[in-house]
Amino acid sequence: MRAFGVHNVDFIEPNEVVECGNLLMPSHTAPSGHFNHDAIRSVRNVLLSAYGSREPGEERLYITRSKAAKRRIVNEDEIEPILRRFGFQTVFAEDLSFEEQVQLCSRARYIVSNHGAGLTNILFMRDGGSVLELRHQSDCINNCYFTLASALDLNYFYQTCEPHNAADPHEAHLLVDPHRLKENLSLLTHEQSVSRAE
Repeated sequence: MRAFGVHNVDFIEPNEVVECGNLLMPSHTAPSGHFNHDAIRSVRNVLLSAYGSREPGEERLYITRSKAAKRRIVNEDEIEPILRRFGFQTVFAEDLSFEEQVQLCSRARYIVSNHGAGLTNILFMRDGGSVLELRHQSDCINNCYFTLASALDLNYFYQTCEPHNAADPHEAHLLVDPHRLKENLSLLTHEQSVSRAE
């Protein structure tokens, strides 16, 4: 909140009761899962000014959910070598401070991740960046990352994946087709795999 000029923040404890003399409630700027373009771009500009890298980079990031309880990639050991061949580094977003996430993702040209909170970091990418979302094959409702990418002038791609342990897209771990991932990374980056670490 400091980036927005808010310095005095008090948190209400779970069993605490607070009486307010004046309470201001913001209105919704867009329906759930959608974004007001001007508002979300303004939010990005404020956060990039406060914490973003001063020079845009060409980082290629794979944001893993391997520490999450839900929606993990079960064959991550099979797809990470493919991602590395395309120059992607694996990132554990939960191990980084908010400021570190903004700075790192502001240098990203490409971000790949499965559906989840870590993918929200596309908010910090510059115009023209590209996103590949790995999503449950039956999920045709949760399009929030497509709408976020659209509002931010990012190129959005997705790859549907088979569920591993549950039918519910909110719960299921995913199985990523390595061959399709390689093809999609070629389309995403406009190149064949690079000769970095195997």
